Amino acid sequence: MDTRRTSYVVNKGKPASEVSAEIAAALAASSMVFKDLDKAYSDSLLDRATQDELIWGASWLYKATKDPNYWNYVKNNINSLEFNVVIRNVNGNPVASVGGSFAEFGWDTKHAGINILVSQWVMTDPSSSNPFIPKADQFVRSILRESPVLKSVSYSPGGLMFKSEGSNIQHATSISCLFIVYACYMKAASKVVDCGNNVHVTPTSLVNFTRTLQPIGDVIHGGIWAKLS
Repeated sequence: MDTRRTSYVVNKGKPASEVSAEIAAALAASSMVFKDLDKAYSDSLLDRATQDELIWGASWLYKATKDPNYWNYVKNNINSLEFNVVIRNVNGNPVASVGGSFAEFGWDTKHAGINILVSQWVMTDPSSSNPFIPKADQFVRSILRESPVLKSVSYSPGGLMFKSEGSNIQHATSISCLFIVYACYMKAASKVVDCGNNVHVTPTSLVNFTRTLQPIGDVIHGGIWAKLS
């Protein structure tokens, strides 16, 4: 193999906070997967993960370790994430600007994921629920078709959830995943999301919504093209 395999280092002189936090989150989550299968490997992953403390990584690290230092870091820094998000339709034209990035979840922005993840342990604790639960609920309201509030997504003529950035499939699949996770947490806490105008979202309706999204699997695997040909 003659392809160059260049290695890079992240340190104080050459920072890369987003990359570091992404790695920390992945390692902490992976440590939980292997906890009962290979404890030595799980401990090694967790040891590596604890070297970074940014919000997404800290959220996973708290879930994995229950170390209050990580939770305090999340609480003390969560409000630094807010900025405006421009909402665009399927043609790429701007529709509106939404305050805060509560609806964003991708390789470079983890706002919605943080709120959904943290909601598991603050859903029944009013003293710690803000801003996580309000933002997670706002995320749900901004996606559902029947919700009367301003949407953070649009839908293609075939029914696929659409966000304006490139590689749209990643958004459709990741948002659907977040909905399934949030539905599980909602069910455990007997919670519903009030969207206004008598629209109430239960855990079951949230799961059913992800099943009706046309049809992420069809788009990924090419089935929708067979239907159109």
